[in-house]
Amino acid sequence: GTDHDYQRLAIKAYLGGKISKDLTNPRNLDKVARGLKEKAKETRLPRVCPRKELLEEILQTEVEHEKTLFPEWFESQGEEKGLRQSFNAAVEKKLCCLDV
Repeated sequence: GTDHDYQRLAIKAYLGGKISKDLTNPRNLDKVARGLKEKAKETRLPRVCPRKELLEEILQTEVEHEKTLFPEWFESQGEEKGLRQSFNAAVEKKLCCLDV
C-alpha cells in the first residue's frame, strides 16, 4: 500500500523548494515517496504520536470491548497483558506519523 507519511514528507519538501519534480502527478508523488522511504531506512525520523493518556484511554476501551464481546479470544491472546503488548507494538505504525 501507499505510505502516506512519505507522501506528506515529499509534498513538504516540494513546497519548501527541495524537490523540483511535479508532485501533482500521483505517479511522481508515489515515486518520490518511495525514494524518500528507501533513503530514510537507516535514519530514525522524528514522529508525532498521541499523548500517553489518550493511548491508555484507547487501550482500556479496547480491553473492555474485547473482554465483553470476545471473551474466549481475549483469554486466548493473553488477556490484558497480551492485548497491551499487541497495542504497544501497533502504536508506532498505526497511530504515529512523521513530524513534517
